[in-house]
Amino acid sequence: MIVVVGGGVSGLCAAHHLVRGGAEVRLFEASARLGGNLRTEEHDGFLYDVGPDSFLRAKSAGIELCQELGLGPELIDPLPTASRVLVAYEGALHAMPEGLSLGVPRRPLSLLGTSLLSPVGKLRALLEPFVPALREDREESIHDFLVRRVGQEATERLVAPLLAGVFAGDPQELSMQAAFPQLALYERQCGSLTAGSLGAGPGLRSVLAALWAALRASSASRQRSPFVSLARGMGSLVDRLVAGLPAGVISLRAPVSRLALAPDGIWVERQSGERILAEQVIVAGPPWMAAAVLGGIDAELGHQLGSIRATPTATVYFGLTERELERPLDGSGFIAPPGEARILAATWVSSKWPGRAQPGRALVRAFVGGPRGARLLSADDGLVTRLAFEELTRFMGHLGRPSFSRVYRYERGSPQLELGHGARLQAISARLRALPRLSLIGPGYDGIGIPDCARQARLLAGALLNGLPNSHSGVV
Repeated sequence: MIVVVGGGVSGLCAAHHLVRGGAEVRLFEASARLGGNLRTEEHDGFLYDVGPDSFLRAKSAGIELCQELGLGPELIDPLPTASRVLVAYEGALHAMPEGLSLGVPRRPLSLLGTSLLSPVGKLRALLEPFVPALREDREESIHDFLVRRVGQEATERLVAPLLAGVFAGDPQELSMQAAFPQLALYERQCGSLTAGSLGAGPGLRSVLAALWAALRASSASRQRSPFVSLARGMGSLVDRLVAGLPAGVISLRAPVSRLALAPDGIWVERQSGERILAEQVIVAGPPWMAAAVLGGIDAELGHQLGSIRATPTATVYFGLTERELERPLDGSGFIAPPGEARILAATWVSSKWPGRAQPGRALVRAFVGGPRGARLLSADDGLVTRLAFEELTRFMGHLGRPSFSRVYRYERGSPQLELGHGARLQAISARLRALPRLSLIGPGYDGIGIPDCARQARLLAGALLNGLPNSHSGVV
């Protein structure tokens, strides 16, 4: 028997692949619901995702999972209005330059028209293809890496808030190599971020040819959004995974209190007193969840897992009436660099995804918390709601009277892939090699998104079904 501890998307994906491969599986989830941060709400004509509302198209494991589950026809692209993203700067909203891919300008000349950068800042960013690549192999923060490549202004006003916002983290603490390894790879293999994003090889001639091709193509076609979602929200992915598992596999309100090694397996002890001997145990969830369960087996392993931090976050939703809005919601929303607002960002949900609000209504989400707003989350929901509404009104103008507002809190939001993350993973892997019956998957190891979790689960399930220990699974 294989026991999966944790019923988030990682655990459900692992159980899905294992059951399909013929394994006997039990899944224990401590809470009363499955899916972890994936949760879709529907009421009063609104439909919205409480947690992640999409995943990256370029990471194929997410789309492959949806297609495997029969959700291929449900995959949707953002609305045309969502291609416009704004940035809060000096009390106003400014359009982000078009053609940014992970903050890298695929249409560099679009930087010339932005009001977010000074002439000197624009010139410095445009010189990125000519900045020599770093020759030494060293880890850098997102902030330091970007300052070196695109300059101080573009880093602080454009790119760093965009990238660090994915984690609700501090760009001076997050590791570029751990958080966005593809950007570090662009520099290492192609010599610059611009060259890598355009698919150019190393060398100035190759970069210039790719830039010219991009300029010619930009007038004829619009770049497809890097994000994809599901028509009925990301909760439908959870529903489909659960529906495919046989009766008796899932146990809710079933926290695991302790794991204990045995000569022929691992004892899984539940708080209810039930004790199960498993041939393999998969702890599926963020590192701090694994730390709480595994400390009794290996204190050093528990310490290393517990050292991967998270920041508290919350999302605040508002249902609005379009005719009462002072400005049209002509974009997907805005991000707020440090020092510009008391919120991290806002999503204009009904302008980003189809089917999220009835005609004449609008749905807006504000993000609060993170490294510069953690204290706020100790306040009650009323204060958090008022602050979020004040900040939205400050940048968006009059919003009218909301038909509803709701706060959803995450005591620990996204895992922070901070400087030293690679070394921490190596230390965790070293401890796991002595525990071949134990595996770890989830956000906070190799990526944090839905495709990352789906890929880890598929690789691990395949390894276990083929009799390979965790050290050969391709995950931690």
